[in-house]
Amino acid sequence: MLMDNQSLFPPHVHAVLSHLGCVETAQIIGTGGEGIVCTYRSEQVVKIYTHATADYLAMLCELQTFLRQQHLPFQTPQILAIDQVDGSYYTIERYMPGKRFDLCFDNLTLEERMEALRQYVLTLRAFAAIDVAALPYGQLIADGARVTTHAWPFYLWRRLEQQVKHAEAYLTADIPQWEDKLSLLRRLIKMRISSSVKCLVHGDYYPGNVLFDDHWHVSAVLDFSPHSVIGDQRMDVAGALAFLSLDDRMTSVLTDPLYDLALSLYGEDILHHIAIYTLYYSFYFADTKLSDPHTYAWCVRNLQDETCWRIAQQ
Repeated sequence: MLMDNQSLFPPHVHAVLSHLGCVETAQIIGTGGEGIVCTYRSEQVVKIYTHATADYLAMLCELQTFLRQQHLPFQTPQILAIDQVDGSYYTIERYMPGKRFDLCFDNLTLEERMEALRQYVLTLRAFAAIDVAALPYGQLIADGARVTTHAWPFYLWRRLEQQVKHAEAYLTADIPQWEDKLSLLRRLIKMRISSSVKCLVHGDYYPGNVLFDDHWHVSAVLDFSPHSVIGDQRMDVAGALAFLSLDDRMTSVLTDPLYDLALSLYGEDILHHIAIYTLYYSFYFADTKLSDPHTYAWCVRNLQDETCWRIAQQ
């Protein structure tokens, strides 16, 4: 689904597109926290970053190369070139065909919706086949110093401390006794989250970062980023399910079978892991009050959800 053309281009995007000679034809096809993706050539797109450095993009390119070497059953992004215009970095990337479930949702039958969501959850198993045993727990790439540790729970807490510093004022205003809740979450991580088998964790796995083919099988997974880490695969399972509640159209008819599927694949412990990681993500993304109020409201709802806290403590 294409968005409006040049009237939506911020100045730095317009400058890059003018430099590439495609400002008259380019269309915005995606926006996110990192930047804006526009059409470029028939098999290529251009991504213009809001904030990025050459070092960060080099790390991202290295990660993408590693992923392509894993022979995954779906496509992943591929940077073809890195450059900058007046300090604004951009990448030329391979175009990945496919359909976004959230954008097609209203035109799908119930059976198509259920099959797409089932494949969306099943696809996570492919990450478990990647050998990352030699890598430390923590971030694969970062826009500053990477956070890595020898134990997964230590990473979770260190990273959460970083994120919460940016959200303290918002949490104080909107979450009564949020510091007590954060302390409880820290205890739950210490008691219930182990340094499990190392897996690649996407870290932001939700329908907007997944493309589907005509049979509603996953054809591509997008946007590996500083959220992508070496850690516990159950974190992605939790995110895949919890992030669905960002979309009001995801009724229990669609989501209940996914929890049953998760139980069959990962065992009964998955339920309290989903609750703990949902609360973790809710603190982690609580710095979005100004940049993404919808996600921030989701964080607030979860942190005030007594049922979620109860399941996390079971």
